[in-house]
Amino acid sequence: MFKYLTLMLLSFSSVYSFDYGCCDRELQPVLEKIMELSEGKDLWQKIHQAGPIRIRAMHGTHRDFKAFWEGEQRLICVNVGIRPTIDEQICSLLFELHNAASDPKVINVYNQAASGRISQATFATEMERLEYENSLQACDCLEKGIEKGIFPKECYLQRFRNFDDFLVMQKQHGHFQHYLRTYHDIQGEIFY
Repeated sequence: MFKYLTLMLLSFSSVYSFDYGCCDRELQPVLEKIMELSEGKDLWQKIHQAGPIRIRAMHGTHRDFKAFWEGEQRLICVNVGIRPTIDEQICSLLFELHNAASDPKVINVYNQAASGRISQATFATEMERLEYENSLQACDCLEKGIEKGIFPKECYLQRFRNFDDFLVMQKQHGHFQHYLRTYHDIQGEIFY
């Protein structure tokens, strides 16, 4: 009986295990909090079906982003200099985990742009649409985590009423323009 229970627990824990070595020590408590949420575990498994990722803490204003997903390197960076509190870091990391999970969709849009099948404006708009969808999913997870007492009540991501409102904000903050510039950089490439 004891052997059976031990094997059952080991097999269950392996389903939800994750490698802390992939995450900078500074962000491990943040990842642990996210993994307490069943949706966080499911998200982690979905991401890892495509391969392992790394999570790094940055100090400074790299690319002027508070956090970002770098799909080719399978790397999430969270700027802990700009996002110093755990609630801000949870929000950033959770959002970027959703970006990582949507990487196949990103690759599809990138390949369409690289082959010239979509215009520069369409590329930037479609990339922002993916970010909008990811923001909604991240907001849902944050709300569940707060409701269950896992995340601090201070965790907050703005939930936009619609894509048009989100796009206006992204344009105001230069994010849309980042994708406009990226369009020219990827011409003729193939993404996997």
